[in-house]
Amino acid sequence: MVSILINTQDQALLTMIVDESQKVTSDGKKGYLGRTALQKILYFLKVLGVPMSYRFEMHHHGPFCVDILNDADILRMMNIIEDRSEPKKKYSDYHIGSGALELLNEHEEFLDHHRHKASRVIRAMLPLKPDNLELLATLDYAYRWVKATGVTSTDLKKKTINRFFEIKKNKKGKFPEEEVEKAYDSLVKAGILE
Repeated sequence: MVSILINTQDQALLTMIVDESQKVTSDGKKGYLGRTALQKILYFLKVLGVPMSYRFEMHHHGPFCVDILNDADILRMMNIIEDRSEPKKKYSDYHIGSGALELLNEHEEFLDHHRHKASRVIRAMLPLKPDNLELLATLDYAYRWVKATGVTSTDLKKKTINRFFEIKKNKKGKFPEEEVEKAYDSLVKAGILE
């Protein structure tokens, strides 16, 4: 029986993300699963309807949930996931640990139901650099905020981009407006935004 600290569906989902990410990075594609990628993958899975109790708030680098970091730390302590980053690196590099199988098996039905969607999001996100992940997730967050205010579709893109720059404190140097517009269009093309 898995310890009481690590028996939630959320923690099993996080573990599956690590497991599926290893498959993506081991087949020759660039990328690794660090803290930013883990946050943004789980954020987009929530946006796409995967049930989880993680709640995201706007943070310096986009939507963020402290519970994800806490769960990752618990899972590391229990050898369910590992962080293989070099000690002096500031980035994590999550991999599956020796204790993962029991947790994955315990939540197999739930995970299998969402595995295909998770795999699609992982394949789209892992090759991206943290700044790109920040841009996409923050833009999506701004879109959902604007949409909730009842803005019509004709103004939605403009108001979303304006809200994005309000969130980012108008740091147009980091995210040029044309880059944000392209990102918006790519999220529309991917079916995430209308």
